[in-house]
Amino acid sequence: MSTDDFLQPLQAYAGRWVALTPDNQVAGTGDTGPAALRAGRHNWPKIPLTVRYIADLSGQQLTLSPLLSELEPAFAQIDRPLFLVGGAVRDAVLGRVTHDLDFSLPTKGIKTAFHIGDLLGKPAYVLDKARDTGRVVLAESNTYLDFVAFRGDDLAADLHDRDLTINAMAIPILARTTAEIIDPTGGLNDLKKRKIRHVHARSLLDDPIRGMRAVRMAIKFDFEIEPETAAAAQKGLRMLDKPSAERVRDELLNLINIRPHQTLPLLHELGGLAKILPEVARLEDLSTHGVPVLSYTWQVLAALDEAVSYWLTSDRPWAPQLEAHLQRPVTGALSGRELLTLGAIFQEVGQGAPPPAEETDHYFKDDAAGAAETAERLVQLRFSREAVRYVKEIVRGHRWPAQLTREPELTTRMMHRFFKQVGAAGLDIGLLAMANHIATYGRDDARSRWDALIDVVGGLFDHFFLQVAADKRPSPLLDGDVLMRKLGLPAGPEIGRLLTLLEEAQIAGEITTEEEALALARELV
Repeated sequence: MSTDDFLQPLQAYAGRWVALTPDNQVAGTGDTGPAALRAGRHNWPKIPLTVRYIADLSGQQLTLSPLLSELEPAFAQIDRPLFLVGGAVRDAVLGRVTHDLDFSLPTKGIKTAFHIGDLLGKPAYVLDKARDTGRVVLAESNTYLDFVAFRGDDLAADLHDRDLTINAMAIPILARTTAEIIDPTGGLNDLKKRKIRHVHARSLLDDPIRGMRAVRMAIKFDFEIEPETAAAAQKGLRMLDKPSAERVRDELLNLINIRPHQTLPLLHELGGLAKILPEVARLEDLSTHGVPVLSYTWQVLAALDEAVSYWLTSDRPWAPQLEAHLQRPVTGALSGRELLTLGAIFQEVGQGAPPPAEETDHYFKDDAAGAAETAERLVQLRFSREAVRYVKEIVRGHRWPAQLTREPELTTRMMHRFFKQVGAAGLDIGLLAMANHIATYGRDDARSRWDALIDVVGGLFDHFFLQVAADKRPSPLLDGDVLMRKLGLPAGPEIGRLLTLLEEAQIAGEITTEEEALALARELV
Protein backbone atom coordinates (compact mmCIF):
# COMPACT_ATOMS: atom_id res chain seq x y z
CA MET A 1 0.00 0.00 0.00
CA SER A 2 1.40 3.42 -0.97
CA THR A 3 1.62 6.18 1.62
CA ASP A 4 -1.19 8.12 -0.06
CA ASP A 5 -3.43 5.04 -0.10
CA PHE A 6 -2.78 4.62 3.61
CA LEU A 7 -3.42 8.30 4.46
CA GLN A 8 -6.49 8.86 2.31
CA PRO A 9 -9.03 7.02 4.51
CA LEU A 10 -7.67 8.90 7.54
CA GLN A 11 -7.99 12.45 6.14
CA ALA A 12 -10.59 13.27 8.81
CA TYR A 13 -7.61 13.34 11.20
CA ALA A 14 -5.37 15.45 8.90
CA GLY A 15 -2.85 17.53 10.80
CA ARG A 16 -2.93 15.25 13.85
CA TRP A 17 -0.94 12.38 15.26
CA VAL A 18 -2.95 9.17 15.63
CA ALA A 19 -2.45 5.92 17.51
CA LEU A 20 -3.50 2.99 15.34
CA THR A 21 -4.54 -0.57 16.13
CA PRO A 22 -3.05 -3.45 14.09
CA ASP A 23 -6.01 -3.18 11.67
CA ASN A 24 -5.50 0.61 11.32
CA GLN A 25 -8.40 1.68 13.54
CA VAL A 26 -7.81 5.05 15.24
CA ALA A 27 -7.42 4.45 18.98
CA GLY A 28 -6.47 8.01 19.94
CA THR A 29 -5.25 11.36 18.60
CA GLY A 30 -2.99 14.15 19.82
CA ASP A 31 -0.79 17.12 18.91
CA THR A 32 2.27 14.91 19.35
CA GLY A 33 3.07 11.24 18.94
CA PRO A 34 3.29 10.54 22.69
CA ALA A 35 -0.01 12.40 23.30
CA ALA A 36 -1.77 10.26 20.69
CA LEU A 37 -0.24 7.11 22.19
CA ARG A 38 -1.42 8.03 25.70
CA ALA A 39 -4.94 8.61 24.42
CA GLY A 40 -4.87 5.35 22.48
CA ARG A 41 -3.68 3.31 25.45
CA HIS A 42 -6.39 4.84 27.59
CA ASN A 43 -9.00 3.64 25.08
CA TRP A 44 -7.34 0.35 24.08
CA PRO A 45 -5.04 -0.63 26.98
CA LYS A 46 -4.37 -4.22 25.90
CA ILE A 47 -3.80 -3.79 22.14
CA PRO A 48 -0.40 -2.95 20.61
CA LEU A 49 -0.53 0.47 18.97
CA THR A 50 1.55 2.32 16.38
CA VAL A 51 1.79 6.09 16.00
CA ARG A 52 1.57 7.97 12.67
CA TYR A 53 1.20 11.57 11.55
CA ILE A 54 -1.72 12.13 9.15
CA ALA A 55 -0.64 14.63 6.52
CA ASP A 56 -3.29 16.75 4.78
CA LEU A 57 -3.31 15.70 1.12
CA SER A 58 -5.68 18.42 -0.12
CA GLY A 59 -3.03 20.98 -1.11
CA GLN A 60 -0.25 21.12 -3.67
CA GLN A 61 2.68 18.79 -3.09
CA LEU A 62 5.72 20.34 -1.41
CA THR A 63 9.28 19.47 -2.43
CA LEU A 64 10.69 18.20 0.85
CA SER A 65 13.76 16.27 1.85
CA PRO A 66 13.03 12.53 1.92
CA LEU A 67 14.94 12.57 5.19
CA LEU A 68 11.86 13.97 6.95
CA SER A 69 9.79 10.86 6.25
CA GLU A 70 12.70 8.66 7.29
CA LEU A 71 12.81 10.49 10.63
CA GLU A 72 9.12 9.92 11.43
CA PRO A 73 9.86 7.21 14.07
CA ALA A 74 12.17 9.63 15.86
CA PHE A 75 9.77 12.58 15.59
CA ALA A 76 6.98 10.34 16.92
CA GLN A 77 8.79 10.23 20.28
CA ILE A 78 8.99 14.00 20.77
CA ASP A 79 6.29 15.15 23.20
CA ARG A 80 6.23 18.76 21.98
CA PRO A 81 4.66 20.14 18.77
CA LEU A 82 7.44 20.38 16.21
CA PHE A 83 7.42 22.62 13.12
CA LEU A 84 9.66 22.97 10.08
CA VAL A 85 10.22 26.72 9.63
CA GLY A 86 11.92 29.38 7.56
CA GLY A 87 13.95 28.76 4.43
CA ALA A 88 13.16 25.05 4.24
CA VAL A 89 9.44 25.83 3.87
CA ARG A 90 10.10 28.59 1.36
CA ASP A 91 12.26 26.27 -0.73
CA ALA A 92 9.69 23.47 -0.49
CA VAL A 93 7.09 25.79 -2.06
CA LEU A 94 9.57 26.81 -4.78
CA GLY A 95 10.36 23.18 -5.62
CA ARG A 96 13.86 23.20 -4.11
CA VAL A 97 15.20 20.61 -1.68
CA THR A 98 17.32 22.08 1.10
CA HIS A 99 19.75 20.29 3.40
CA ASP A 100 19.56 22.83 6.23
CA LEU A 101 16.42 22.02 8.19
CA ASP A 102 15.30 24.38 10.97
CA PHE A 103 12.73 23.19 13.50
CA SER A 104 10.83 25.33 16.02
CA LEU A 105 9.15 24.00 19.15
CA PRO A 106 7.71 25.56 22.32
CA THR A 107 10.64 24.71 24.63
CA LYS A 108 13.74 22.56 25.09
CA GLY A 109 15.39 23.04 21.70
CA ILE A 110 18.79 21.83 22.91
CA LYS A 111 17.32 18.87 24.80
CA THR A 112 15.32 17.86 21.72
CA ALA A 113 18.42 18.04 19.50
CA PHE A 114 20.30 15.69 21.82
CA HIS A 115 17.28 13.39 22.04
CA ILE A 116 17.06 13.16 18.23
CA GLY A 117 20.83 12.71 18.04
CA ASP A 118 20.68 9.81 20.50
CA LEU A 119 17.80 8.16 18.61
CA LEU A 120 19.72 8.43 15.33
CA GLY A 121 23.15 7.67 16.77
CA LYS A 122 24.41 11.01 15.41
CA PRO A 123 26.40 13.81 17.06
CA ALA A 124 24.47 16.74 18.56
CA TYR A 125 25.81 20.10 19.74
CA VAL A 126 24.73 23.18 21.67
CA LEU A 127 24.56 25.82 18.95
CA ASP A 128 23.29 28.78 21.00
CA LYS A 129 22.61 28.29 24.69
CA ALA A 130 20.97 31.70 25.10
CA ARG A 131 18.51 30.96 22.28
CA ASP A 132 18.03 27.33 23.37
CA THR A 133 19.28 26.05 20.00
CA GLY A 134 20.80 22.63 19.36
CA ARG A 135 22.10 21.00 16.18
CA VAL A 136 22.26 17.43 14.91
CA VAL A 137 24.79 16.77 12.15
CA LEU A 138 24.10 14.13 9.49
CA ALA A 139 27.48 14.14 7.77
CA GLU A 140 26.64 11.39 5.28
CA SER A 141 23.87 13.50 3.73
CA ASN A 142 25.54 16.86 4.38
CA THR A 143 22.50 17.88 6.42
CA TYR A 144 22.05 19.98 9.56
CA LEU A 145 19.00 19.65 11.81
CA ASP A 146 18.63 22.73 14.03
CA PHE A 147 16.12 22.72 16.90
CA VAL A 148 15.26 26.08 18.48
CA ALA A 149 12.69 27.17 21.05
CA PHE A 150 10.02 29.66 19.94
CA ARG A 151 10.98 33.33 19.78
CA GLY A 152 8.06 34.46 21.92
CA ASP A 153 5.08 32.79 23.49
CA ASP A 154 3.93 30.71 20.52
CA LEU A 155 4.56 29.86 16.87
CA ALA A 156 2.76 32.99 15.61
CA ALA A 157 5.05 35.21 17.71
CA ASP A 158 8.05 33.23 16.47
CA LEU A 159 7.13 33.79 12.83
CA HIS A 160 6.38 37.50 13.36
CA ASP A 161 9.91 37.92 14.78
CA ARG A 162 11.54 36.86 11.51
CA ASP A 163 13.06 38.99 8.76
CA LEU A 164 11.17 38.46 5.48
CA THR A 165 7.67 37.16 4.86
CA ILE A 166 8.99 34.42 2.56
CA ASN A 167 11.07 33.18 5.50
CA ALA A 168 8.23 33.41 8.02
CA MET A 169 6.23 30.30 7.15
CA ALA A 170 5.99 26.97 8.96
CA ILE A 171 4.54 23.50 8.52
CA PRO A 172 4.01 20.64 10.97
CA ILE A 173 7.03 18.42 10.93
CA LEU A 174 5.62 15.76 8.61
CA ALA A 175 3.27 17.88 6.46
CA ARG A 176 3.42 17.16 2.75
CA THR A 177 1.28 19.80 0.99
CA THR A 178 0.59 23.53 0.99
CA ALA A 179 -2.68 22.84 2.83
CA GLU A 180 -0.78 22.77 6.14
CA ILE A 181 1.36 25.87 5.64
CA ILE A 182 1.13 28.31 8.56
CA ASP A 183 1.57 31.75 6.97
CA PRO A 184 0.60 34.67 9.23
CA THR A 185 2.56 37.33 7.29
CA GLY A 186 1.60 36.58 3.67
CA GLY A 187 4.75 34.84 2.56
CA LEU A 188 2.96 32.56 0.10
CA ASN A 189 1.44 35.52 -1.70
CA ASP A 190 4.84 37.25 -1.85
CA LEU A 191 6.37 34.12 -3.34
CA LYS A 192 3.74 34.19 -6.08
CA LYS A 193 4.36 37.89 -6.72
CA ARG A 194 8.15 37.37 -6.57
CA LYS A 195 8.48 40.05 -3.91
CA ILE A 196 10.92 40.51 -1.04
CA ARG A 197 8.97 42.12 1.81
CA HIS A 198 9.86 42.57 5.47
CA VAL A 199 7.60 41.11 8.15
CA HIS A 200 7.16 44.45 9.95
CA ALA A 201 8.67 47.94 10.00
CA ARG A 202 11.53 47.02 12.35
CA SER A 203 12.38 43.61 10.90
CA LEU A 204 15.47 44.86 9.05
CA LEU A 205 16.39 47.45 11.68
CA ASP A 206 16.53 45.16 14.70
CA ASP A 207 19.30 43.16 13.02
CA PRO A 208 21.27 44.94 10.23
CA ILE A 209 22.49 41.59 8.88
CA ARG A 210 18.95 41.01 7.65
CA GLY A 211 19.41 43.73 5.03
CA MET A 212 22.25 41.70 3.54
CA ARG A 213 19.99 38.66 3.62
CA ALA A 214 17.28 40.57 1.74
CA VAL A 215 19.83 41.31 -0.99
CA ARG A 216 20.83 37.66 -1.15
CA MET A 217 17.23 36.45 -1.40
CA ALA A 218 16.43 38.99 -4.13
CA ILE A 219 19.31 37.85 -6.34
CA LYS A 220 19.06 34.16 -5.51
CA PHE A 221 15.40 33.94 -6.55
CA ASP A 222 15.34 36.85 -9.02
CA PHE A 223 12.77 38.67 -6.86
CA GLU A 224 12.18 42.41 -6.49
CA ILE A 225 12.66 44.11 -3.14
CA GLU A 226 9.45 45.96 -2.30
CA PRO A 227 10.12 49.78 -1.97
CA GLU A 228 9.26 50.09 1.72
CA THR A 229 11.45 47.08 2.47
CA ALA A 230 14.32 48.54 0.40
CA ALA A 231 14.09 51.77 2.40
CA ALA A 232 14.19 49.81 5.66
CA ALA A 233 17.15 47.79 4.38
CA GLN A 234 19.03 51.02 3.62
CA LYS A 235 18.51 52.22 7.19
CA GLY A 236 19.52 48.88 8.62
CA LEU A 237 22.64 48.54 6.47
CA ARG A 238 23.92 51.87 7.82
CA MET A 239 24.25 50.08 11.18
CA LEU A 240 26.40 47.19 9.94
CA ASP A 241 29.12 48.26 12.36
CA LYS A 242 26.96 46.99 15.25
CA PRO A 243 26.81 43.18 14.57
CA SER A 244 29.92 41.11 15.20
CA ALA A 245 32.53 41.07 12.45
CA GLU A 246 32.12 37.29 12.23
CA ARG A 247 28.41 37.57 11.36
CA VAL A 248 29.10 40.26 8.74
CA ARG A 249 31.86 38.10 7.25
CA ASP A 250 29.65 35.02 7.06
CA GLU A 251 26.82 36.87 5.32
CA LEU A 252 29.33 38.48 2.93
CA LEU A 253 30.49 34.98 1.98
CA ASN A 254 26.86 33.99 1.42
CA LEU A 255 26.54 36.91 -0.99
CA ILE A 256 29.65 36.11 -3.01
CA ASN A 257 28.65 32.45 -3.28
CA ILE A 258 25.55 33.24 -5.34
CA ARG A 259 26.24 35.73 -8.16
CA PRO A 260 28.63 38.33 -6.73
CA HIS A 261 28.45 40.49 -9.88
CA GLN A 262 24.76 41.00 -8.97
CA THR A 263 24.62 40.73 -5.17
CA LEU A 264 27.41 43.23 -4.51
CA PRO A 265 26.07 45.95 -6.86
CA LEU A 266 22.66 45.67 -5.17
CA LEU A 267 24.31 45.81 -1.76
CA HIS A 268 26.16 48.94 -2.93
CA GLU A 269 22.96 50.50 -4.24
CA LEU A 270 21.43 50.10 -0.78
CA GLY A 271 24.49 51.57 0.93
CA GLY A 272 25.81 48.37 2.50
CA LEU A 273 29.05 47.98 0.56
CA ALA A 274 30.48 51.24 1.96
CA LYS A 275 29.98 49.90 5.49
CA ILE A 276 31.50 46.46 4.87
CA LEU A 277 34.12 47.07 2.17
CA PRO A 278 34.69 50.84 2.00
CA GLU A 279 37.91 50.34 0.01
CA VAL A 280 35.90 48.66 -2.74
CA ALA A 281 32.96 51.09 -2.61
CA ARG A 282 35.17 54.13 -3.19
CA LEU A 283 36.35 52.68 -6.52
CA GLU A 284 33.19 54.21 -7.97
CA ASP A 285 35.04 57.53 -8.06
CA LEU A 286 37.90 56.16 -10.22
CA SER A 287 37.88 55.20 -13.90
CA THR A 288 39.61 52.53 -15.98
CA HIS A 289 39.09 51.59 -19.62
CA GLY A 290 36.48 54.34 -19.82
CA VAL A 291 34.24 52.96 -17.04
CA PRO A 292 34.17 53.41 -13.25
CA VAL A 293 36.57 50.99 -11.60
CA LEU A 294 33.72 49.63 -9.47
CA SER A 295 31.67 48.76 -12.57
CA TYR A 296 34.76 47.16 -14.05
CA THR A 297 35.10 45.05 -10.90
CA TRP A 298 31.56 43.74 -11.39
CA GLN A 299 32.46 42.84 -14.99
CA VAL A 300 35.50 40.91 -13.77
CA LEU A 301 33.38 38.98 -11.28
CA ALA A 302 30.94 38.13 -14.08
CA ALA A 303 33.82 36.87 -16.24
CA LEU A 304 35.39 34.74 -13.53
CA ASP A 305 33.18 31.70 -14.20
CA GLU A 306 34.14 31.78 -17.88
CA ALA A 307 37.83 31.90 -17.02
CA VAL A 308 37.52 28.95 -14.65
CA SER A 309 35.38 26.95 -17.08
CA TYR A 310 37.93 27.48 -19.87
CA TRP A 311 40.45 25.22 -18.13
CA LEU A 312 38.11 22.86 -16.28
CA THR A 313 36.50 21.84 -19.58
CA SER A 314 39.83 21.62 -21.41
CA ASP A 315 41.76 18.45 -22.18
CA ARG A 316 44.72 19.48 -20.02
CA PRO A 317 45.73 16.54 -17.79
CA TRP A 318 45.83 18.77 -14.74
CA ALA A 319 42.22 20.08 -15.10
CA PRO A 320 41.01 17.82 -12.22
CA GLN A 321 43.84 19.12 -10.03
CA LEU A 322 42.84 22.70 -10.79
CA GLU A 323 39.25 21.91 -9.84
CA ALA A 324 40.44 20.32 -6.59
CA HIS A 325 42.51 23.44 -5.92
CA LEU A 326 39.39 25.61 -6.18
CA GLN A 327 37.30 23.26 -4.05
CA ARG A 328 39.90 22.73 -1.34
CA PRO A 329 38.92 23.59 2.24
CA VAL A 330 40.69 26.60 3.73
CA THR A 331 41.03 27.45 7.42
CA GLY A 332 37.96 29.33 8.57
CA ALA A 333 35.35 27.16 6.81
CA LEU A 334 36.28 28.69 3.45
CA SER A 335 36.92 27.22 0.02
CA GLY A 336 39.60 27.96 -2.53
CA ARG A 337 37.00 29.39 -4.89
CA GLU A 338 35.89 31.91 -2.27
CA LEU A 339 39.47 33.15 -1.95
CA LEU A 340 39.67 33.62 -5.72
CA THR A 341 36.42 35.62 -5.67
CA LEU A 342 37.69 37.79 -2.82
CA GLY A 343 40.86 38.43 -4.81
CA ALA A 344 38.75 39.62 -7.75
CA ILE A 345 36.71 41.91 -5.48
CA PHE A 346 39.78 43.55 -3.93
CA GLN A 347 42.17 43.59 -6.89
CA GLU A 348 41.78 47.30 -7.68
CA VAL A 349 41.60 48.77 -4.19
CA GLY A 350 45.16 50.14 -4.28
CA GLN A 351 44.66 52.43 -7.25
CA GLY A 352 46.12 55.85 -6.56
CA ALA A 353 47.65 54.90 -3.21
CA PRO A 354 51.43 54.92 -2.50
CA PRO A 355 52.97 51.46 -2.18
CA PRO A 356 54.51 50.15 1.04
CA ALA A 357 58.24 50.92 1.03
CA GLU A 358 59.29 47.29 1.51
CA GLU A 359 57.64 45.95 -1.65
CA THR A 360 59.79 44.58 -4.45
CA ASP A 361 59.82 45.54 -8.13
CA HIS A 362 57.96 42.37 -9.08
CA TYR A 363 54.61 44.06 -8.55
CA PHE A 364 52.94 47.21 -9.75
CA LYS A 365 52.99 49.82 -7.01
CA ASP A 366 49.19 50.13 -6.85
CA ASP A 367 48.86 46.40 -6.33
CA ALA A 368 51.29 46.42 -3.43
CA ALA A 369 49.21 49.12 -1.72
CA GLY A 370 46.01 47.26 -2.57
CA ALA A 371 47.37 44.07 -1.06
CA ALA A 372 48.10 45.88 2.20
CA GLU A 373 44.59 47.43 2.31
CA THR A 374 43.04 44.08 1.48
CA ALA A 375 44.84 42.33 4.31
CA GLU A 376 43.80 45.02 6.78
CA ARG A 377 40.12 44.72 5.83
CA LEU A 378 40.10 40.91 5.91
CA VAL A 379 41.72 40.93 9.35
CA GLN A 380 39.00 43.30 10.59
CA LEU A 381 36.37 40.91 9.22
CA ARG A 382 38.02 38.06 11.18
CA PHE A 383 39.15 35.98 8.21
CA SER A 384 41.74 33.33 9.03
CA ARG A 385 45.45 34.07 8.70
CA GLU A 386 45.68 31.60 5.84
CA ALA A 387 42.88 33.34 3.96
CA VAL A 388 44.33 36.83 4.55
CA ARG A 389 47.78 35.83 3.35
CA TYR A 390 46.42 34.08 0.28
CA VAL A 391 44.04 36.81 -0.90
CA LYS A 392 46.75 39.39 -0.30
CA GLU A 393 49.04 37.43 -2.65
CA ILE A 394 46.35 37.31 -5.36
CA VAL A 395 45.82 41.08 -5.21
CA ARG A 396 49.51 41.85 -5.16
CA GLY A 397 50.32 39.72 -8.20
CA HIS A 398 47.16 39.87 -10.30
CA ARG A 399 48.73 41.89 -13.16
CA TRP A 400 51.83 39.74 -13.50
CA PRO A 401 50.54 37.30 -16.21
CA ALA A 402 49.49 40.20 -18.45
CA GLN A 403 52.97 41.67 -17.98
CA LEU A 404 54.51 38.34 -19.03
CA THR A 405 52.61 38.44 -22.35
CA ARG A 406 54.87 41.35 -23.34
CA GLU A 407 58.00 39.24 -22.95
CA PRO A 408 59.51 37.69 -26.13
CA GLU A 409 59.41 34.26 -24.50
CA LEU A 410 58.04 32.66 -21.34
CA THR A 411 61.18 31.08 -19.92
CA THR A 412 61.58 28.47 -17.21
CA ARG A 413 63.37 31.09 -15.12
CA MET A 414 60.34 33.42 -15.35
CA MET A 415 57.90 30.70 -14.37
CA HIS A 416 60.09 29.57 -11.49
CA ARG A 417 60.40 33.13 -10.20
CA PHE A 418 56.64 33.64 -10.53
CA PHE A 419 55.72 30.66 -8.36
CA LYS A 420 58.65 31.29 -6.01
CA GLN A 421 57.02 34.64 -5.25
CA VAL A 422 53.32 33.73 -5.14
CA GLY A 423 53.14 29.96 -4.61
CA ALA A 424 49.86 28.22 -5.38
CA ALA A 425 48.14 31.62 -5.52
CA GLY A 426 49.71 31.82 -9.00
CA LEU A 427 46.86 29.60 -10.21
CA ASP A 428 44.27 32.09 -8.97
CA ILE A 429 46.30 34.96 -10.40
CA GLY A 430 46.26 33.27 -13.81
CA LEU A 431 42.48 32.79 -13.69
CA LEU A 432 41.96 36.36 -12.54
CA ALA A 433 44.17 37.65 -15.39
CA MET A 434 41.89 35.86 -17.85
CA ALA A 435 38.78 37.35 -16.22
CA ASN A 436 40.36 40.81 -16.41
CA HIS A 437 41.06 40.34 -20.10
CA ILE A 438 37.48 39.19 -20.82
CA ALA A 439 36.09 42.15 -18.87
CA THR A 440 38.34 44.60 -20.73
CA TYR A 441 38.46 43.31 -24.30
CA GLY A 442 36.23 40.27 -24.58
CA ARG A 443 37.72 37.29 -26.40
CA ASP A 444 36.66 37.83 -29.98
CA ASP A 445 37.67 41.49 -30.20
CA ALA A 446 41.29 40.90 -29.27
CA ARG A 447 42.10 37.39 -30.38
CA SER A 448 45.86 37.90 -30.54
CA ARG A 449 45.96 39.35 -27.03
CA TRP A 450 43.75 36.54 -25.75
CA ASP A 451 45.90 33.87 -27.40
CA ALA A 452 49.03 35.40 -25.91
CA LEU A 453 47.47 35.38 -22.44
CA ILE A 454 46.29 31.78 -22.81
CA ASP A 455 49.82 30.77 -23.82
CA VAL A 456 51.23 32.43 -20.70
CA VAL A 457 48.60 31.15 -18.26
CA GLY A 458 48.66 27.66 -19.78
CA GLY A 459 52.46 27.63 -19.57
CA LEU A 460 52.37 28.73 -15.95
CA PHE A 461 49.81 26.08 -15.08
CA ASP A 462 51.83 23.39 -16.88
CA HIS A 463 54.90 24.41 -14.92
CA PHE A 464 53.03 24.42 -11.60
CA PHE A 465 51.35 21.04 -11.90
CA LEU A 466 54.19 19.23 -13.67
CA GLN A 467 57.10 20.78 -11.78
CA VAL A 468 56.17 22.74 -8.65
CA ALA A 469 53.30 20.54 -7.38
CA ALA A 470 55.24 17.41 -8.33
CA ASP A 471 58.22 18.81 -6.37
CA LYS A 472 60.68 18.10 -9.17
CA ARG A 473 63.17 20.74 -8.11
CA PRO A 474 66.75 19.53 -8.42
CA SER A 475 68.96 19.23 -5.36
CA PRO A 476 71.02 22.42 -4.82
CA LEU A 477 74.52 22.33 -6.29
CA LEU A 478 75.86 24.46 -3.42
CA ASP A 479 74.73 25.31 0.08
CA GLY A 480 75.26 28.44 2.15
CA ASP A 481 78.24 27.06 4.09
CA VAL A 482 80.14 26.28 0.88
CA LEU A 483 79.44 29.76 -0.52
CA MET A 484 80.67 31.45 2.64
CA ARG A 485 83.82 29.32 2.74
CA LYS A 486 84.70 29.51 -0.98
CA LEU A 487 83.87 33.19 -1.45
CA GLY A 488 84.89 34.45 1.98
CA LEU A 489 81.46 35.94 2.65
CA PRO A 490 79.78 36.37 6.04
CA ALA A 491 76.36 34.93 6.83
CA GLY A 492 73.57 37.29 5.85
CA PRO A 493 71.09 38.35 3.15
CA GLU A 494 73.72 38.20 0.40
CA ILE A 495 74.04 34.44 0.83
CA GLY A 496 70.28 34.04 0.50
CA ARG A 497 70.25 36.18 -2.65
CA LEU A 498 73.02 34.11 -4.24
CA LEU A 499 71.30 30.81 -3.40
CA THR A 500 68.05 32.05 -5.01
CA LEU A 501 69.83 33.13 -8.20
CA LEU A 502 71.77 29.86 -8.39
CA GLU A 503 68.52 27.91 -7.98
CA GLU A 504 66.94 29.85 -10.86
CA ALA A 505 69.96 29.25 -13.09
CA GLN A 506 69.97 25.54 -12.25
CA ILE A 507 66.26 25.12 -13.01
CA ALA A 508 66.73 27.02 -16.27
CA GLY A 509 69.49 24.55 -17.22
CA GLU A 510 72.22 27.20 -17.27
CA ILE A 511 74.39 25.42 -14.70
CA THR A 512 74.63 21.70 -14.01
CA THR A 513 77.75 21.20 -11.86
CA GLU A 514 79.17 22.52 -8.60
CA GLU A 515 82.04 24.17 -10.48
CA GLU A 516 79.63 26.04 -12.79
CA ALA A 517 77.56 27.13 -9.82
CA LEU A 518 80.62 28.45 -7.99
CA ALA A 519 81.81 30.32 -11.07
CA LEU A 520 78.39 31.95 -11.48
CA ALA A 521 78.32 32.88 -7.81
CA ARG A 522 81.66 34.67 -8.19
CA GLU A 523 80.27 36.64 -11.12
CA LEU A 524 77.16 37.55 -9.21
CA VAL A 525 79.16 38.79 -6.23
